[in-house]
Amino acid sequence: MSRTLAIDLDAGGLYAVLGSLRKNAATIERALVVLDDPHPLSLATAAAIGNKLKAALAEAKASGTPALLSLGRDRVIFKDIKHPPSSPAEEPAIVRFQAQRDLAVAPDTLLMDYVPVPGDPKADERKAVVAFIPKDLYEAARQLCDAAGVKLMGVQPRPYAIARTVARAIASAQVPPPDGANAAVGTMTLSELGGEFVVSSGPEVLFSRTVSAGALASEVALLGETRRSLAGYASSFPARPLGALYVAEGYAAAGSWIARLQQSLPLPVHPLDPLFGLSSPAAFPSSLNGRYAGAVGLLAGRAAGAMPLNFVAPRQPRAESKSSTRWMVIAAMFGLLICLGAAAAIYLVLGDLDRKIAAAAAKKKFAEDQIAKEAADANRLRAILDFKKRDVTWLDVLYDLSDATGSVDKMRLKEFDGNIRQVTIAAKPGATGTAAKPVQTMMGQLELKLVSADDQQPQDLMGLFSQENKFYANPTITFNNLAGMKMGADGKEVSIAVDVLPRKPSEFVRQLKAEFPKPPPEEKPPVIADEEDLP
Repeated sequence: MSRTLAIDLDAGGLYAVLGSLRKNAATIERALVVLDDPHPLSLATAAAIGNKLKAALAEAKASGTPALLSLGRDRVIFKDIKHPPSSPAEEPAIVRFQAQRDLAVAPDTLLMDYVPVPGDPKADERKAVVAFIPKDLYEAARQLCDAAGVKLMGVQPRPYAIARTVARAIASAQVPPPDGANAAVGTMTLSELGGEFVVSSGPEVLFSRTVSAGALASEVALLGETRRSLAGYASSFPARPLGALYVAEGYAAAGSWIARLQQSLPLPVHPLDPLFGLSSPAAFPSSLNGRYAGAVGLLAGRAAGAMPLNFVAPRQPRAESKSSTRWMVIAAMFGLLICLGAAAAIYLVLGDLDRKIAAAAAKKKFAEDQIAKEAADANRLRAILDFKKRDVTWLDVLYDLSDATGSVDKMRLKEFDGNIRQVTIAAKPGATGTAAKPVQTMMGQLELKLVSADDQQPQDLMGLFSQENKFYANPTITFNNLAGMKMGADGKEVSIAVDVLPRKPSEFVRQLKAEFPKPPPEEKPPVIADEEDLP
């Protein structure tokens, strides 16, 4: 059994308890009030506060007792971070690197410790709660203990001490348990200078806020501050509702807010006296008992084991032992040899693959060039075939008509106009009676303008078109100079339109029989006499 001093120091004073620790149990022997006026801890006030604490310990016959100290929520910077999984030796350095990002204060002026958040060990990332305090504040705490003649063993944020206090009260049946077996609990400490709101689950702190002194000015202000705290926790942990709220009040004058909180809040509210089980009666009013929530929690946490956060011995990267380092060097060298061998093998394999890829690329390029060349030839051939299939050989048609016209003495061609157009021909139904799809084909459209001395030759030409209906269709004739109209100089002007169907060159069988005109007789040049022959 060891005797320990627990100190809770804030702007309202210094409150300490002496207790005896044994495994998982702490006995509160005596409560001390060293200061009850505002003396915030700093390098300037540390020695004076330490001297007063030394006198109080001498009176209690507890000089030289090891000390634990808690700091208020407003003196600590908390930060929730996520970090990749790592070994216990490397984790502090990784957490420090993550936590120092985006800090509003220079990291070299702060002292850091952290506590891992329980979670799935196989998860891809871990969580941790990081706490920072100014190095000057830690130095002031050390100077205070030096002046008091005690050894500082631990410095912890007050929210973690409060969590231990309420867990101790629930385990001892000093307060009603919360609703729900694994429900989180809220604890609120109140005094004239403000207080703190803490949500915890056993020793784990889930949420914490500072309660300002202005929130205690009226019932409306306190209820509003409490509801904001409850809403802040609910938004951060929607799956873990609060089972109860415990209130530890410590006022110099009589008064209590518990009854009004019980009437206004939608969850059970219970009073909490941290000094239950005190061995010797306290030399101060019981209304101050709530101010000892931090000090009592320090003793309860120390009795349960190591403190989760302790700025005296913060988590630090650990150097590996020499034997493990030697084996790590051997393993690294062996791994390096394996890597070099693998790299050489990969180099050889890659070289062979590069050569094969180059050869395959050359073959591919040759094949692509051949395909492109053949595709161009195929396109040209296809164009020729399409042209041959769809076009009308107008020269053959003109030759054919020249033979069919006969004599050109009475009728001559004035204009020949041929065009190609696409038409749709309805196909005959198949043998099974199914409807056949219509056929798209090309057809020529021929327009002739003739001058004829009479009507017979144009009508004979129309008869030719009607007779050879395999090659011509839809012939029409128009006489532009009709009876009663002025005749042209050479006769009537006739327009003939007919559709010309494509046909093979072998189907043009007409042969034009034409006689070339005989050349005129050669004229002999006149004989010119020589000048010498002239008389």
